[in-house]
Amino acid sequence: MTTFFLIIFAILLSLLIIFLIIFLFIKYKLRNMINEKSAEPNPLSININEDLIAEWKDTNEVATMIEDLKLLGYKEGKAYTIKQMEGVKLFNMYAPESFAVIYQHPQAGNWVDLIADTNHGLEICCSNAMMGEEIETADYCKKVHLKDASITEVFEALQLETQSHDLTAVRADDFRSRFENSYKKEVMWRNRNGGVSVSEFKKIAVNNQIEISDENILEAFINSKVAELNQWNDAAITEYLDISPSREYAYNDLFIVPEVTDPSAFIHYLDELEVISIQQVDLLVEKLKKQNDIPLLFDTLNNGLSPELRAIKVSEIVFPVKSTIYQTKNL
Repeated sequence: MTTFFLIIFAILLSLLIIFLIIFLFIKYKLRNMINEKSAEPNPLSININEDLIAEWKDTNEVATMIEDLKLLGYKEGKAYTIKQMEGVKLFNMYAPESFAVIYQHPQAGNWVDLIADTNHGLEICCSNAMMGEEIETADYCKKVHLKDASITEVFEALQLETQSHDLTAVRADDFRSRFENSYKKEVMWRNRNGGVSVSEFKKIAVNNQIEISDENILEAFINSKVAELNQWNDAAITEYLDISPSREYAYNDLFIVPEVTDPSAFIHYLDELEVISIQQVDLLVEKLKKQNDIPLLFDTLNNGLSPELRAIKVSEIVFPVKSTIYQTKNL
């Protein structure tokens, strides 16, 4: 059920990228007006809670969407909020072989996903979300994006996509666990593939008609990737210290080297951790920006240090991304 959260993940990621591009474009003019939390990466996992009040921003529109889905054979489920995403609401409905999810996002508005699982593991999602088509889809998903389509048109698309498949039966009480698990599965898939790509980043800028130089787009991309790396690092070190029987390491002494990420962002991430000298950053980025083998890139940098200053390998970890943990030395 990864496609349950594929569209909302894409939209939130799109909004994050748009925010970063605009922020760099206007530099510091609106610094005091911008909420710093807008630049935070998407959470690595989520918890959805029943919304007993269920107050919608566009009550009439949501009510109409619910009625339209009822006419197509869907039964009402429950309303939910997402603990880690303030302002995001959802309402699930279900038919014998598919789920419907109505989303409400403070910036992106309302949209509907219709989702079906095949018996051979393919997840099919048809959506009328206003954005998100720029984001790559996992190989176990089939996403049909019909921007601004009616619910009937989305339903017809789902029928077309599923007509040659045997579908898994739907159980209404499975929604919460499947939604939460599908989000984490999607995040893990994206992390294993290096997170958001520069091509996705550029497509989002183009599709949202933001006139900005390639230099500023790249700068915004690197900033978002460094934030992503810091998120991975925090999660991995916390996980390692929780499961490690040894307490000889302090949190701030450890950092990760992921198998896959953007090399330029990785160098800036190391600079923030003071693993390499800040005077070297621009030159290192220019020289090593095409070295996509991140462990080899790190070995090159680490082995160039005096032996007494080299980071020491501690362990390996797979959450939130396959990485090697190192203990740093003060430069």
